[in-house]
Amino acid sequence: MKFYSNISVIIISFKSQKSVIKIIKKIHKKINIIIIDNSMDKKLKKKLIKYKNVKLYFKNNIGYGAAVNYARKKIKTKYFLLLNPDIKNYSNKLLYNFYLAALKLNNNFLSLGPNY
Repeated sequence: MKFYSNISVIIISFKSQKSVIKIIKKIHKKINIIIIDNSMDKKLKKKLIKYKNVKLYFKNNIGYGAAVNYARKKIKTKYFLLLNPDIKNYSNKLLYNFYLAALKLNNNFLSLGPNY
């Protein structure tokens, strides 16, 4: 499906290993995931070895915004979704709806977010 090859997920982590693992298990295996870990948690690397769609980068607490910018440079897909590791209501349908909204807007946007 074209959807999987056009979208990536970025997760910024700081001492949130359990939450990162929990959310990665929910994300479809064809979706590329980039994790920036600001806490230098080497145990996280061992837990992620089995996930072929995940790339982990360690940064020495460069902050949230700088970590997002660093991750953005690693993205090779047309779109990306920034997820916090502690998100409660993630589903692949949510990610697909994000993708559909981007297409509907004909790429005429800077960022998209949910309406709460």
